Amino acid sequence: MASQLTDYLRFVLRFCLKPKVLGAIAPSSRFLVAELTRDVGIETAQSLAELGPGTGVVTQRIIEKKKEQCSFVAVEKDEHWVRLLDKRYAELDLVHGDAAQLDEYALTKGLKPFDAVICGLPFTVFSEDLQRSILDSVSKSIAADGFFTTFAYVHGREMPAGKRFHRLLESYFDQVEVSQVIWRNTPPAVVYRACSVKGSD
Repeated sequence: MASQLTDYLRFVLRFCLKPKVLGAIAPSSRFLVAELTRDVGIETAQSLAELGPGTGVVTQRIIEKKKEQCSFVAVEKDEHWVRLLDKRYAELDLVHGDAAQLDEYALTKGLKPFDAVICGLPFTVFSEDLQRSILDSVSKSIAADGFFTTFAYVHGREMPAGKRFHRLLESYFDQVEVSQVIWRNTPPAVVYRACSVKGSD
């Protein structure tokens, strides 16, 4: 409980300092984490990636669910969270870098196409160019039948950038599902679960 409170306070502070970078005022709840990691094949995957792990609440869930021999790389841009993750997960393959370069990191590390990419980035506050850059990189590095899952806060989903992101997802993937609202999260959120990259057959 103490560490959860500490993480919450860290998030509030980082949000005040960098609201457009962080995009969240609190770590994802266990209910949101469960939905983000549900039915994307983590248990049987050979290669996984996480974008924007933050304090590591989703990271922990992935580590618990994945096979030991499954490769797992996490990409975090914020140096503050990189230092925190380094302390918490000494064995984690952590890249201090840009999510829009995921395909380059995968190539450099010789990783197999990702069976799933789980993302905690605030797409609804990103410009169209940044949204496209990240989705381009994901689509280049994910398996043909791989999953891409991310979330949006309910209030952000209805904003122009949120609606644009949903349309972009549908332009990159053949299948895009939206979960029911997860009310037990601060703020309430929905999860996007996408699979089958267009033109990958």
